[in-house]
Amino acid sequence: MRPDEDVSAALQQTADRARRRGGYAAAAAALERAAELSPSHADQARLLTEAAVMAVFTGQLGWVEHLATEVRKRADDPALINRASLATGQLMTLRRQHAAAFALLTRIADEAVAAHSPRVLDTLAAAAAVRYYSGEESQRQQIESLFSAMPDSTARGALRAWVLAVSDPNGAGASLAPALPGLIAEAKDDAGSLTALAIVAWILDQTALAARTFDEAFDRWQARGSLPDGLGSAVGWAYLEQGRWADARSVAAEISAVASAAGLDHADACAHALDATVLALLGEPMDAATGCRAGAGPRRPAGKPLHRSLRTSGPGPGGSGRGRLRHRVRAVPLRLHQ
Repeated sequence: MRPDEDVSAALQQTADRARRRGGYAAAAAALERAAELSPSHADQARLLTEAAVMAVFTGQLGWVEHLATEVRKRADDPALINRASLATGQLMTLRRQHAAAFALLTRIADEAVAAHSPRVLDTLAAAAAVRYYSGEESQRQQIESLFSAMPDSTARGALRAWVLAVSDPNGAGASLAPALPGLIAEAKDDAGSLTALAIVAWILDQTALAARTFDEAFDRWQARGSLPDGLGSAVGWAYLEQGRWADARSVAAEISAVASAAGLDHADACAHALDATVLALLGEPMDAATGCRAGAGPRRPAGKPLHRSLRTSGPGPGGSGRGRLRHRVRAVPLRLHQ
């Protein structure tokens, strides 16, 4: 088919509508087709990059890698190439390819620092989540080194707080606590920043502030469309710690549905861990055990945290509810929407 700018524009509108409904596969496919029909190489590269970002939510690593390769063939702009590569690294992280993901992300960050690109923080945000999962001190040091190489003007706000808190919650991140209310007030109607700051608050054990900020972020996302699936289970844990059992289970169910469809084992296991913990706290040990078996397995990374949920005392006989929670399972999401 010959290039057709009008059809390409119509497909971009279709992609936007699909994204607002949470149809990321349809959005990515429409953007890929729009790129094929665009007469401009620059527009092709831009649309393929957007498609790669949307395709992350499908869990199809091969598709994201293909789109990133197509971007490299067409793009003259290093920022587009880095953004498409970043999408690949983000999905590798979600699929537990943590060592390879960290290597890719730090390479992208190195290039972004050298080019004074504003994407440095986005890349470090993804790398920080890898470090949070792994606990590797060498990774924390690499992130700290890259972060310190950035100009002060680009290392501010919600994304700065995210990188510090997620990569080093007991060190640099801990010093952020007094500044959080002010940062949240500055975020105002920015749903992405509010979500990042809510997760930071949760990581720093400011659960009430985290839950309030998550609620604010949800209101903003609803004005734009569906909540992006990459937010993970941090919101559910914040709700659980506030005693909002039904809300926590609802979050777990939504994450599990998306993660199982996309083949994101880690996210699915974390969702089962969240739901099993709520059930244990509600005094339903048999249902909690069933949830553990559904989420745990020889290849599930969250298997141990899942079984820990069964050692949580619920409000039934011999239990005292949330106050007896012995383990706080932390499953940090990636910031997939910038």
